[in-house]
Amino acid sequence: MNKRGKYTTLNLEEKMKVLSRIEAGRSLKSVMDEFGISKSTFYDIKKNKKLILDFVLKQDMPLVGAEKRKRTTGAKYGDVDDAVYMWYQQKRSAGVPVRGVELQAAAERFARCFGR
Repeated sequence: MNKRGKYTTLNLEEKMKVLSRIEAGRSLKSVMDEFGISKSTFYDIKKNKKLILDFVLKQDMPLVGAEKRKRTTGAKYGDVDDAVYMWYQQKRSAGVPVRGVELQAAAERFARCFGR
């Protein structure tokens, strides 16, 4: 029988709220009860504060979509991802509709250019 407790994964918005409660001086127990997290989850969030804040601030529109996103890891090939996103923005600003197939082809072209 597994004695591990309930596994809770918070999204970025909730993690930011946990960090704000910590900054406000709230107790460990009150934050754990409010968010339904374990002590280890609390300390993991506290330990990764800089990583979480840097990730959120680095986004184009901070906290937009944060209620869904749970991890702070980015794309495996960030340079290709950035190039495809810039290409996509240029196409859309020119009024050209972009389909998924075209996005995939652009990603493959940029990956070859970057030697991936």
